Amino acid sequence: MNSSICRRTALALLACLLALMSLPFIAITLVSLTIPATTEVRPWERQSLEKIEAFAQHELASRGSLPSGQEVAEWMRQMDKLGSNFDGSGYTYSIDKFPAKVRSEFGEPPKNSFVIGWWNGDSDVVFASWQKDRSVAAIGSSSYVLGSRLGDLLLWSSFSLAFFGNALIVLRRAMTSVETTNPSVKGAACAKAQAAPYVER
Repeated sequence: MNSSICRRTALALLACLLALMSLPFIAITLVSLTIPATTEVRPWERQSLEKIEAFAQHELASRGSLPSGQEVAEWMRQMDKLGSNFDGSGYTYSIDKFPAKVRSEFGEPPKNSFVIGWWNGDSDVVFASWQKDRSVAAIGSSSYVLGSRLGDLLLWSSFSLAFFGNALIVLRRAMTSVETTNPSVKGAACAKAQAAPYVER
């Protein structure tokens, strides 16, 4: 009987441990739900974006093609020497690498499109030259473990369900362990029933 109680206690403690282990993953899942798809472009970021856009559009108008990423990077270095802060926020520019997150958020890029990325202090963000709402930027994929909000939700919710589901299974075993590990209890009950006198009605 003592061994049955110990087994039941151990299983109950294991169930509690598994339930506790599921809590961090549940919390992360809830946090993932709060991460927005876009973020507001701040005034000083808007100034930097406008400078990059103006340079790109000037080059397009003057020579018929957008500047390359290397040309814009060199231009930003020269601008930093004059007081800009492109390097401080890690601004990047691309005319041929459009993240899937940007395509899904703002649609497919038309001809002569480009994207500008930077670090806003909380996450990496991307601004698309063809987006209609000029006041926001898309949250970059590096803000997510699997590169997307949906992927992260599936990952963390899977961990949560795995730990919590196992906790329920172990707890159920703990509740039924007395009967399965100590059949003498059931046998004694049967013997007592058989020993009772039969009363004819």
